[in-house]
Amino acid sequence: FSPSVGVFCSVIEAYGQSSQPEALDRIAKLFSEMKATCDPGTVNAITYTRVCRAVAQCDHPRSPDVARGLLDELCRRYEANRSKKRGYLLKPNKQIHAAVVGSYLK
Repeated sequence: FSPSVGVFCSVIEAYGQSSQPEALDRIAKLFSEMKATCDPGTVNAITYTRVCRAVAQCDHPRSPDVARGLLDELCRRYEANRSKKRGYLLKPNKQIHAAVVGSYLK
């Protein structure tokens, strides 16, 4: 049994709302585990947005840089897959951009 993307995202979002000092590192580990165990087609722009929002909510000095790194990673994946079937599912949306900008405004 392997958790779904939805389960991973729910746990990641819970860490984003916590005040634990290790929350940011735990989010990064969970996201890496998600990408390694879930079907790559299910880790899409919506998934990245959910993780990025959780990172942006963390009260950690590295949060803005980690959020920006997620956006950069998504952009690279989109460019590499945009001509493939269902590549459009990796297109960055305005919500992920808002999460990144918001993380810098904290």
